Amino acid sequence: MHRLVAFGCSNTYGEALENPQEQAWPSVLAKMLNYECVNLSYPGSSPRYAVYKMQKFDFKKTDLVVVLWPEVSRYCCIQEDDSVKHIGIWYYSKDKKTKNIYEEMFTKKHAECDFDLFDSYAKMLFKNKNIKYFDYVGPYFWLDKKKYKMELLDYGSDGRHPGVKSHKNFAQYVYKNIKDNQ
Repeated sequence: MHRLVAFGCSNTYGEALENPQEQAWPSVLAKMLNYECVNLSYPGSSPRYAVYKMQKFDFKKTDLVVVLWPEVSRYCCIQEDDSVKHIGIWYYSKDKKTKNIYEEMFTKKHAECDFDLFDSYAKMLFKNKNIKYFDYVGPYFWLDKKKYKMELLDYGSDGRHPGVKSHKNFAQYVYKNIKDNQ
């Protein structure tokens, strides 16, 4: 069976949905395509983490990869033992060290440079593997990219993450793009 392999953050995971395994856009899209769903997203992840997961995953030639890029103001530190510390602005109030990193190092230019590297790497990776690849940016994407952004038509139970309608709408949008590019 063909697989839909999805990467992203909480907006791909289905955070704040009653049943993320069924209601998140990767599951909805996989059902529309009659594919197996492999959702490798992680709430709070960064583009760096998505690329790290891409490097470690065992892809098949028949896979279809869809990325809803996480917010570029996030970062992660990957340790020698493969453990990961996710860093984002939500840690400001809890972690003085993270706040200092953001204030001294993180700029819009830094984010643009990193994202361009991650985006280019992903495109090259899947082109070299001859695997179909589609990528988009999420509703809270910090950089002004010209890619489609997941629309927020409704919200999940936390009032911040996309709701069921938003996930379904995004899945339909990606489905149309896939069909238009066959």
